[in-house]
Amino acid sequence: MNTCNQTITITDTHGPTITCPSNITIDCTASTNPSNTGSATAVDDCSGVTSITSSDVNAPGSCAGNHVITRTWKATDNCGNMNTCNQTITITETKTPK
Repeated sequence: MNTCNQTITITDTHGPTITCPSNITIDCTASTNPSNTGSATAVDDCSGVTSITSSDVNAPGSCAGNHVITRTWKATDNCGNMNTCNQTITITETKTPK
């Protein structure tokens, strides 16, 4: 009888699946914190999600006080793989003057 050994190496090469919160329009006085605008969620099929972070790029809007934030969410797994998604937060005056 003959035998042999086989080595099988399993490697996590895929980033987590990330889901961004919906794009949102808020009043110019509202908080832009994720507790008000939503947070991303992520799952990973191999090593688990280590972190979910965000960074913002601010672009001027059509008039003073209006602007658009593109919030990029990044999910990283325990093997260093990552994926991103973008959320658009439009800040505008939504209340009529008194």
